[in-house]
Amino acid sequence: MHSKKGDAVKVLLLAMPDIQIQLKSWRPPSIALSTLAGNVPERHTVQIADLMLRRRRVPQSIAELLQTVRPQVVGLSAMSFQYATAIRTARLIRQLAPEAKIVLGGYHPTLAYEEIAAGPEAELFDFLVRGEADSGFGELLDALEDHRDLSAVAGLSFRRDGQFIHNAARPLEDLSTVRIQNRQARLWRDYRFGLKGVDIVEFSRGCTMSCKFCSMHHMYGRTFRTFPLERSIADLEDAVRHKATFITLADDNIFLDPPQFAAICQAICDAGLARVPKLVQASCLGISQHPESVDQMQRAGFKMVFLGIENVTKENLKALSKANSLEITRRAVALLHARNIIVIGGMIVGNPDDTAETIRQNYATFQELDIDLNADLILTPYFKTILRQELMAENLVTNPNDFSRYNGFWANVRTRHLSADELQFVRWKCHKEFSTFYRSSRIFRETHPFLTLFRRFVDIPFQRVKQAIRFRGMNERQIYEWYMRKYERMNQFFEPQPRT
Repeated sequence: MHSKKGDAVKVLLLAMPDIQIQLKSWRPPSIALSTLAGNVPERHTVQIADLMLRRRRVPQSIAELLQTVRPQVVGLSAMSFQYATAIRTARLIRQLAPEAKIVLGGYHPTLAYEEIAAGPEAELFDFLVRGEADSGFGELLDALEDHRDLSAVAGLSFRRDGQFIHNAARPLEDLSTVRIQNRQARLWRDYRFGLKGVDIVEFSRGCTMSCKFCSMHHMYGRTFRTFPLERSIADLEDAVRHKATFITLADDNIFLDPPQFAAICQAICDAGLARVPKLVQASCLGISQHPESVDQMQRAGFKMVFLGIENVTKENLKALSKANSLEITRRAVALLHARNIIVIGGMIVGNPDDTAETIRQNYATFQELDIDLNADLILTPYFKTILRQELMAENLVTNPNDFSRYNGFWANVRTRHLSADELQFVRWKCHKEFSTFYRSSRIFRETHPFLTLFRRFVDIPFQRVKQAIRFRGMNERQIYEWYMRKYERMNQFFEPQPRT
């Protein structure tokens, strides 16, 4: 990058195209990149491209962006399962725009910066940004603009003489100083959730709970912080101005502060934004302990809740360090359904003592609870979690290194009774048997009558005929293997590479 002292920096931010396979109809914007763009000094030019909107032509889209934007700095955001694609993206940028500086940020470099810096791909990245970077990324751009010493930028890792230097960790952001997202910086706008135009806002960050499978505390510590309410309402209003017709709250555990959540719901109503349907994540315990919050949610336009049920057996909930029980779950679901709020039930299978029967029991219980949509994940040994350490110690992790498969869909572990392949097969069978596509819940039928009728008389018969033709003469195992090959290809955007 060649620039004169004081020259503003031209930046291109890229969100990786990899998706969680279970959420293939979900195309949200990157709130992290939009927030970064809203908080860099205004003299710098920042543009954002969410590559999931160009999944069928990722290399071509990157080449076109480099040609039209001509960035001096390219920022890549990656979670662990997206890191392999970030490597391929960085390699392509090195070929097509060798003078551009490449910055890698997000969860994966925050957790694995030492491993990345010592690994064979270290030369692909000029900088690693660790932790929250709402203000730190702007500090990096200012330092590059003025050719200042980079050692003063907290939370930054940078290369000097072929080696990475890791600056001190960055303190958590003062959320009262974080400006709203810059949605104008988005080059593409077709963000969808089904037929709705989706956007994301946040009212808080962090969680104080100690779930063994979560790596969030490496990003935020075990803290819970709230944005100024007027700031988040302004962000929500801005999302609606940019044509959002469905809003997702990115908060990790908004129910940690019930009075604050009540204030959020009231502020949404006061701003006239209750008409816009919304989705929020909640815990069963939080809902069951604060039933008044469900009335507040209904008034504020919350139509869907992702409920962290995780499992229905006491033994597995204890192993996951989840403060939950089947009775608490049943109460939370009943409270939400009484207000016609759709429940997306989070489920984790593949725990160390799981058998085919205990896994099936979870699906059967979800059906008995009339969960509207299943979000069923296989236990994943995320990097630097307590769970990973315990599973590694028991030799239950079957894939410790290929993070591209760490998206909740693929089995990277075995149980004490099932191999990884058996676990994958059992999950596929149960997902198919208890599919909420073929068996709509009562609330779904009542809240989406036309979609229910379309499914029943058009989509489901069509799918069954198509499957009968496609899988004629194939047994169950062969059908399963056909689907696995299909899913293997879903997050391949460059020439296929052998897994390590």
